[in-house]
Amino acid sequence: MNSDNLALTPLAHLYLQVLRSPGNEALLQKLRARAQELRAWLDEDPSASAVVDAISIVPPAWLARIYRVLAEPCESATPDAAWKDMLKAYTRDEWYIGEAFSMLLAGVAPKLTDLAAHFGCLPAASEHVRLTLANYPDVKGGGGQCEPLVRCGLTPVRVWCVTSSVVPLVERLQRHQKVPAGTSRVTLEPLRASSRHAGERTPLALESLLRREVVQTGRCTVQVAEVLWGWLLQVAAFRPYLFAGGIATVLTADTVTLEVNAAGAHRNPAECWGLSLNSLPEEVGEATDPAAPELSEEALRREHAARR
Repeated sequence: MNSDNLALTPLAHLYLQVLRSPGNEALLQKLRARAQELRAWLDEDPSASAVVDAISIVPPAWLARIYRVLAEPCESATPDAAWKDMLKAYTRDEWYIGEAFSMLLAGVAPKLTDLAAHFGCLPAASEHVRLTLANYPDVKGGGGQCEPLVRCGLTPVRVWCVTSSVVPLVERLQRHQKVPAGTSRVTLEPLRASSRHAGERTPLALESLLRREVVQTGRCTVQVAEVLWGWLLQVAAFRPYLFAGGIATVLTADTVTLEVNAAGAHRNPAECWGLSLNSLPEEVGEATDPAAPELSEEALRREHAARR
């Protein structure tokens, strides 16, 4: 076969040039830079054999040089490339949590989806904070319904951090014997505002520790934490898997019993926030790779710095 008649990709054309150019170190260096791509092409693309067969005579010494280059181990990713890949994955995961938050709201009572009614009474975060949070991937993934959260300094990721921290908190209390070992159920109640009155000492109990946990994991004020927690307890009536690793059962309008590490409990945002009790997996559907926006490396670095 005449190699000049082949329809070559740029990679195949480079390989053909190198084969035809014994001693050309500059071309060999170009080949080295794309060795990983070329190995995959030679292994997987049937058309590769046509290029190789098109060369009738290649000096053995030169062919050996080419094969040694192709056999060299892959260079590990540069720090900048690894950093960029990590931040892209980070951005994608947060976007996914924002989409899961939309699923959460889609399955609760209309009065609970009116986030402005629940969180609008709280003091607004500073304009700088609101503008920063509004550009976070999870907020963009959740859409316009996240605006009342952002107004008071919350985001879907911060809400997820709260709902996924409750079971680990109970486990820590068990290890430190603050709750009986082997406790499988705990009662979750609203965080009462009276417990933060000046001079009042709250006993070391689940409620006081929950308040601190919600403030720390939600990165919010005590006032915001109390409103967020009260809203979550009401949402649990419709989303029993809301708290990762547990299953909630309603006791009253704002009190639930949480079965810790229960069989059938979930730890994935889409499952925790998207499933109703006894619902089928089809309700959530296949987890799709969210169309996270492509960000420049500089934008990714700013995003990471802002999160710290």
